[in-house]
Amino acid sequence: MRPVRSGISDFSRLPRTLRVCGVIVVLLAFFAQPDGSAVAADAVSPAKADERARGASIYREHCIFCHGAHGEGYVSDNAVALGGQDFLTTVSDEFLARSIANGRPGTWMEAFSKARGGPLGGGEIKAIVAFIRGWQREASVDFDPASVAGDAGKGRGLYATQCAECHGRVGQGVTAVSLNNPEYLAAVSDAQIRWAISRGRRGTPMPGYSEKLSSGDIDNLVALIRSWQP
Repeated sequence: MRPVRSGISDFSRLPRTLRVCGVIVVLLAFFAQPDGSAVAADAVSPAKADERARGASIYREHCIFCHGAHGEGYVSDNAVALGGQDFLTTVSDEFLARSIANGRPGTWMEAFSKARGGPLGGGEIKAIVAFIRGWQREASVDFDPASVAGDAGKGRGLYATQCAECHGRVGQGVTAVSLNNPEYLAAVSDAQIRWAISRGRRGTPMPGYSEKLSSGDIDNLVALIRSWQP
């Protein structure tokens, strides 16, 4: 006797359109972030998923107004595009945590750690970092920790013509992030600065300069930016 099938238990007998829609719905439900955005199909432990969910809630409360719902950035005060792959693949969790904890003095990015007078404890900052890291889709970049050997004096003229319009005459930021910032310069390596200048930031107004400037020119720009560090 053939088994009796009822309802939609026999998935193969559904119209193809309905089968495809069903698969899409399942995938969206499975890979949805707490904020509704899609995430990659990387397996995460229940503990990590809980941490990301907690981070999403804290992010919505404290970060979304400047950095955007999906980390698109530039919503307010030229805030960094945290969800950009060119950003996420070049910064460590330590860099993210430090930036959240200490902020960026002289900008709207305040310090959020309780140690700096902010509202967040270490666990809450760690949860935000986990949530932000969940946006990463590309492999992280390994950087050489060595300093870049450039000439800050030669970089000054290049900076004036290529960078000052957006980043400000002395790196204070105009329509782009502030480069002349003690917290930023203390956290970032020469290689990271060089990478950002060379490659740019996809999805933002920051273009890559690898085809416009020579390797030496870029080194000179890095040297100038590094010279601003206290």
